[in-house]
Amino acid sequence: MSRPRRDLLALGLSSLAALAAVLAIVTLYLRQEVADRDAFADRAVAALQEPTVRDVVAREIVVGLLERGSPDLVTARPLLESAVGAVVGTDPFRALVRGAALQAHSLLFDRGNAFVLDLADTGTVVISAVRSLAPDVAARLPAHADATLIDLRDRPFADDTLRAADKIRTWALVLPFLALGLLAAAVAVAPDRGRALTAFGLAVGVVAIVAEIALATARTLVLRDLHGTDAVPTADLRTAVGSVWDAFLGDLGGLLLIAGVVGFVLAAGVLSAIDPDAVRRQVARVTRRPTAPAALGARGVTIAVAGLLVLLEPDLALRILAYVLGAGLVYVGSTELLTALGRAGLRHSGPAPAPEPAPGGARRRLTIAGATAVLTLVVASGAAALVLREERPENDAAATPAAGCNGSTALCSRRLNEVLFPGTHNSMGAADVAGWSLPDQRRSIPRQLKDGIRLFLLDPHYGRTLNGGRVQTDFAGEGRDANKVAKELDDGALVALDRLGVNITRTQSGARGPREVWLCHTVCELGATRLTDVLTSMRRYLVANPGVVVELVLESYVTDASLREAFEDTDTVKYAATLDHSAPLPTLGELVADGTRMVVFTEHTPSGTVPWLNDGFSWIQDTPLGNRAPGDFACQRFRGTRTSPMLMLNHWIERFPPSPTAQRPILTQAFLERRIAQCEKERGMPVSGIAVDYYDEGDVVRVAAEHNAKPVEAP
Repeated sequence: MSRPRRDLLALGLSSLAALAAVLAIVTLYLRQEVADRDAFADRAVAALQEPTVRDVVAREIVVGLLERGSPDLVTARPLLESAVGAVVGTDPFRALVRGAALQAHSLLFDRGNAFVLDLADTGTVVISAVRSLAPDVAARLPAHADATLIDLRDRPFADDTLRAADKIRTWALVLPFLALGLLAAAVAVAPDRGRALTAFGLAVGVVAIVAEIALATARTLVLRDLHGTDAVPTADLRTAVGSVWDAFLGDLGGLLLIAGVVGFVLAAGVLSAIDPDAVRRQVARVTRRPTAPAALGARGVTIAVAGLLVLLEPDLALRILAYVLGAGLVYVGSTELLTALGRAGLRHSGPAPAPEPAPGGARRRLTIAGATAVLTLVVASGAAALVLREERPENDAAATPAAGCNGSTALCSRRLNEVLFPGTHNSMGAADVAGWSLPDQRRSIPRQLKDGIRLFLLDPHYGRTLNGGRVQTDFAGEGRDANKVAKELDDGALVALDRLGVNITRTQSGARGPREVWLCHTVCELGATRLTDVLTSMRRYLVANPGVVVELVLESYVTDASLREAFEDTDTVKYAATLDHSAPLPTLGELVADGTRMVVFTEHTPSGTVPWLNDGFSWIQDTPLGNRAPGDFACQRFRGTRTSPMLMLNHWIERFPPSPTAQRPILTQAFLERRIAQCEKERGMPVSGIAVDYYDEGDVVRVAAEHNAKPVEAP
């Protein structure tokens, strides 16, 4: 066989040997750390040590408890979250996770049936923890509340995984010997064994770095496809799943980086011994602009694709660039360093100066070999630190606009007072939002929007964040007396504050950051959500649904200037509509056409400096508050004037703590339709808003849609 053919064959065998070596690393890792039951369970437990994972697991358990237990348990959600959060970090719970992981592993990797991570006996552990804090709450918990964290019962998925596991177990034993055999064959047929080893080292480095890039890219794509829920927001879910990914595959990424470094240093060491100037020629060849049209075109396509990647995925592009640049620097730097060490070793060895031997001399090769081994250990020990784990948060807004106005083309021609807006009282106080002690709703505002709620009763307050994360009401900024507020609080609120260890009449230490506008019910210590966060979620929904019109009724304890600043900071001010008493109320179609699809009312007389902050009770007249039984509801005017053109029904049962069960009788279709008809008849005007507690316990959204489908009757 001619020398060129032997060189080509040796190059091919060296490349295949490198590919087999890297695949051997991957399959051996998967065999030992994923396909092995005990190692799999250990890594599942290790993932639980991450705070984000523990937090998501705790929330999922609490959601399961609330779904299975008494509906009124929703008011005890903060207590449950605190108790479950403490339980998740204990040894008994880790034992539950380990047992569940072992069982799930057997289902998937041994039988291929499914992958179900079911934490048996969760209820027992949680009830025991809650009982010490609140026996009455523990008594309402379901006795059997096993938490299913993952449930993948897709049969093709299970079958494919089982087959993949079998292949991994087989190839993990075959590939190491295959790599050694291919490398031995490459060295045997190569005219220059040193160059064959150099090719092998370079190929190992390139393949390992490409594999690490693929692994990091897969992580990015997997996390991007995840979308959270009200209980577990998308950002939290992606962070938690990223931690789980790292627990199972993070070490594989480190091994691939180490393999890449070892390959490049090996290639550099061999090349330094046989041809110290080879790297300089290689760098010049790579950086030189090609003259051949095909090569020049390929280079242009590569640069253009790289540019598109930077524009579309800057973080991923930077990660890839870091790997490629780092690999090149390791290779070039190692070659230069080893060449210098080899020459220095020859120059200073022996008792007397002597002519420098040829580059291929034994002493030079021995010096470079020793330096290569030391350099490999030093550089490879820190290679895993190059893995970049940060992910870019994604915009979760949908891109499917709604038809017509608020879901119906017929509503576009109706004025604001001729459309019934289903609404929520204390909209921000949701059990699905962490930190609310006495919530009036179960679902968050983004979920309320998705479910069809279009009227939101919100209470802006001033607050400051404490070091522990709780928000402290800024009574001085609001001009309220904390002692008077404390005397006016209901017993349920006082009990909740006492349970939290909070005294609103005493300023707490540790406040940090500036005063902000929060949405709170009476006091922020019982629960708070940033106004800007709510406005941002509303803006995203309005962008994604260009036919939707919403109304906000603010019981505001902050200045109009603070409200304007919050709207401007969230870019929602452009959606705010300014109503004019000298003109008829706008139609929904006019608001949609103008882009002013957020009508904001304030219960307190506005200063007039913010034109879109509409004087609520000059536009709205409502019904009495304080109803404690279904028979208490009346239709007479409570606030507003006789000429206020819009009628809003306050439609919730006052109960402390707020009770979903208490709301059910008044949220049935029959009760809602009867009250709406009665009030329209007594007041001689259409009902244009109805605000409820725990809207998801009844039919308010459906009743409003059916009511809006009927023609408007003349008063």
